[in-house]
Amino acid sequence: MDGWREHRPDVLLLDISLPGLDGIEVLRQIKAETPQARVLTSSEAKEDISQSMAAGAAGYVTKSVEPEALFAAIRSAFEGPSVIEREDPGRPDGNESGETLSQREQEVLNLMRQGFSNGEIGKLLGISRRTARAHVSAILRKLGASGRTEAVTLGFEKGILKI
Repeated sequence: MDGWREHRPDVLLLDISLPGLDGIEVLRQIKAETPQARVLTSSEAKEDISQSMAAGAAGYVTKSVEPEALFAAIRSAFEGPSVIEREDPGRPDGNESGETLSQREQEVLNLMRQGFSNGEIGKLLGISRRTARAHVSAILRKLGASGRTEAVTLGFEKGILKI
């Protein structure tokens, strides 16, 4: 906490599984003190994902994340959560459609997990930014998520994403 108070970084990468430290509690303290703080969490324990997101993390990466994906996740955390309007405004919020994700949507969700933007996803998959955005919108709709972070969390909870 002292390092956070002293330096006030734009984005903090917090290892929530450090020995002798409750990383989730550190995250909660930072968010209580500075609600606008952008904290990207890292761990290998599956249960840490939903706990860190519930505590206010701007994102989550595994410890084995590739450098390019880590940079993208940091950029994404800095820019703030991305909320995309649902394509079906008549469907009540939080109501899952029951549809399964296509193979391509699962690939896009995995790239979202790594913090890539729609443009970066498009380049990596050889599709346009607009098509990547359409896939993200479909993922949000199918999972009943209000944003990218919630979609990734639900992806882990539903077993679509693995650590």
